[in-house]
Amino acid sequence: AAHLAGIDQQLSSSAIAQLFGTNAVNVEKSVPFSTTATQFQTASLLNFVCNSAGYYRVGWSYIWNYESTTDNIVVRAMLDGGTDLLYPYHYEQPYSAKINQRKINSGNKYTYLTTGSHTIDLEVRSTKSGKSATIFYSNFEAYRSN
Repeated sequence: AAHLAGIDQQLSSSAIAQLFGTNAVNVEKSVPFSTTATQFQTASLLNFVCNSAGYYRVGWSYIWNYESTTDNIVVRAMLDGGTDLLYPYHYEQPYSAKINQRKINSGNKYTYLTTGSHTIDLEVRSTKSGKSATIFYSNFEAYRSN
């Protein structure tokens, strides 16, 4: 037991334990966003500042709908306008075209972030002009993992 207590004490005082979970940010948007555009449109945006460079766990979840069963909704999450965190994109043809039907997608990625300002955009588009792609709710979170 004394040996295990020594391990716990060492881990709690280590640099990793002091960094994990720091610099945490979270944003959620509960106002629905809908588009019929075939080019990506920003459904929600997270602006945050990293106080220290390192690896961060970036997580997301969103509730979506698409009004067609013959075409696809396409969703991506862009870090600083250039790195797609959802790569490959979320590309899905729903089994039902009901307007108020809601589906969920979520995930996370560990990525290296430099010190300073960053943005994460949740972007959505339709693969057929005139068909509505909707994000009902979205949430992003980021925190230091090492």
